[in-house]
Amino acid sequence: MNRSSSLWVSLFFALYLVLGLSIVSDYGISWDEAKQRRNGLISLDHIIRTTGLPLPLSLPDVNLETSGGRQYTVLFPIISATVERALGLEDNFRGRFLMRHVLTFLHFWVGCIFLFRLLQMRLKNTWLALLLTACFIATPRIFAHSFYNPKDIILLSLYIIGAFYLVRYFEQPNWKRAVHFAIATGLVINSRILGLMIPVFAIGFAVFLLSQNWTAVAKRHQLLRTFLVYLVLASGWSLLLFPYAWGAPLERTRESFELMANFPWGSSVLYLGQFIKGEHIPWHYPYVWMAITIPIPYLILMLLGIGQLCVSIVPKINPFKPRRWNTDEIIDLTALALLAGPFIAITLFQSTIYNGWRQLFFVYPIMILIAGIGLQHYLLNPSTKWRAGKWKVARWISIGLSIYVLGICFWMYQQHPHQQVYFNQLAGSQKVYRFDMDYWGLAYKQAMEELYYRDTTDIIQIKCANYVCEENYRFLPAHIKERVKLRYQPQFGEYFLSNFRRPAEFEKFTSGQYPYAFPFFFIEVDKEPIIGVYRLH
Repeated sequence: MNRSSSLWVSLFFALYLVLGLSIVSDYGISWDEAKQRRNGLISLDHIIRTTGLPLPLSLPDVNLETSGGRQYTVLFPIISATVERALGLEDNFRGRFLMRHVLTFLHFWVGCIFLFRLLQMRLKNTWLALLLTACFIATPRIFAHSFYNPKDIILLSLYIIGAFYLVRYFEQPNWKRAVHFAIATGLVINSRILGLMIPVFAIGFAVFLLSQNWTAVAKRHQLLRTFLVYLVLASGWSLLLFPYAWGAPLERTRESFELMANFPWGSSVLYLGQFIKGEHIPWHYPYVWMAITIPIPYLILMLLGIGQLCVSIVPKINPFKPRRWNTDEIIDLTALALLAGPFIAITLFQSTIYNGWRQLFFVYPIMILIAGIGLQHYLLNPSTKWRAGKWKVARWISIGLSIYVLGICFWMYQQHPHQQVYFNQLAGSQKVYRFDMDYWGLAYKQAMEELYYRDTTDIIQIKCANYVCEENYRFLPAHIKERVKLRYQPQFGEYFLSNFRRPAEFEKFTSGQYPYAFPFFFIEVDKEPIIGVYRLH
């Protein structure tokens, strides 16, 4: 990358950083954030107790080893709990969650940089790598979640970092790269247990290379020695970052894996017009959600890339035919394995996927990488270029994709900050009756702010349909809470707010039963309601 290109890349990421930090406060509180905070505080207390640090406990009456969320990997919750205490935000509800939103976005921003580096390494084209990184950022649902999702976005970011260091290690196995890869592995495993895909593939690839007499004896020995060091360091680092496992590493790691492999989620999803309990969600649920929520041109490029990898890489996986794998082939094989692996795993373990496909967000950077491989091979490869007048078709395709990204960005600007409810054209109309919309209740914040400006009375009394509405009320700026007051049964209330998430709420919403009988206004995305504000009298 020359100096001019480097300057433009730096400017791109700097502007994205400024944009993200300037809009981070626009997003509300999501369903799981309070629970993740509690898990982090409990784990941090466990660290203080175990190490004997002279620090006060946040939740002295709660023990990690008997708490409900003990099996969760808690890397990000521990980091954010540490920052919360360091900044003195324990009693500042808005401040402590706004801080977590900033940290979540910064994790994602760093992940974007590593995705760009991996794209550039594979495509050897700075501008194409930058365009595909822009496609990644301009994926509306991913963009929105990058500000508030404390689980799936952290795994997404660390998964691509792990993939980057995996490629770097196998490109040239040495001690330094083994250490870097081990550190990245420990981080990704402790973001969510599905991060185990990284070391599992690394073990398989190392065994494959060693078994087929890959190269000279000295280099095989170098790979073997450095990989054993990687395994030891990665295992130790992973356990160090998982406080619950300290007492019984093997038993508790297995306990965590077994729970998370098939999490017992007892709620329901609205899917294809029907509410389905968690244990009965069909196998095609995540695939349909991906098909209707990823921009269609991205899907096409991903399918092209998968087809190209199946043709170019799969036939080369032959343990009886020794060969040396170059960097491009290592990246291609890594991409194919890290994409296929999670889908194979959720099929084998019959894992419950719910709330759209957010538990599989972490494979999306790999999908973008594969889209880049498909774009480069089928559309930009010198052997497939042809001229159309003065311009090459490949240039028109690049320009067209750039224009499409700008169009997506304009849609995101228009619907801000509700990009989490994006659907592509395949979803059809009347989506509110067929799919979960704002299932995490982020838009409650905007509903309360809008009510504050619409109703000019001195005191506005509201009631909430569910817990996350109450959390968003607490997250409001102080000047809004001076007039907007949250009420509980049997207290008097003037307005009722709902995101129609549960079956009982949804039935009353569709039939207009009380308290859904007198709508005041809706928060809408593409003319589809995602939050309703109703008069109670």
